[in-house]
Amino acid sequence: MSYISEMASFEDQIKGVKSRFLKRSSDLIGLVVFKIADSIIEMSPVGDKSYWKYPESAPKGYAGGRFRANWDYGFNSIPRSQYDTTDKSGNTSRARVQSGFNEAFGMHYISNNLEYSQKLENGWSRQAPNGMVKLTAMKFSQIVKSALR
Repeated sequence: MSYISEMASFEDQIKGVKSRFLKRSSDLIGLVVFKIADSIIEMSPVGDKSYWKYPESAPKGYAGGRFRANWDYGFNSIPRSQYDTTDKSGNTSRARVQSGFNEAFGMHYISNNLEYSQKLENGWSRQAPNGMVKLTAMKFSQIVKSALR
């Protein structure tokens, strides 16, 4: 075997290692992004008149779940959309994150642009008195460790 063919073989091995590393890193980042989004969405309160001080004040035809349906995903830019829909399960927002994620290496944003989102994050809801985003941020290392397993 010649020196040149040995070098080409070694180079191919290095390229293979790099390729596997990038794929695994991308998979890990995707899983972390999905787990973070899932945590935030799952902790998001869904309007329930039984928790309200004045349940009779609910607008006619009120259905909870608009906040949970408005989580959005952006890659390298903060999404600014608002959606006029409700989704108590959060599956609409989860699908939005999953369909938006297609590249691992960059900035990933999960945002909710409803006018009352900041109030909810700061304890406005009895269902989420400690917010959603800050609680998820506090368990970031736990999320990463879980994804690594």
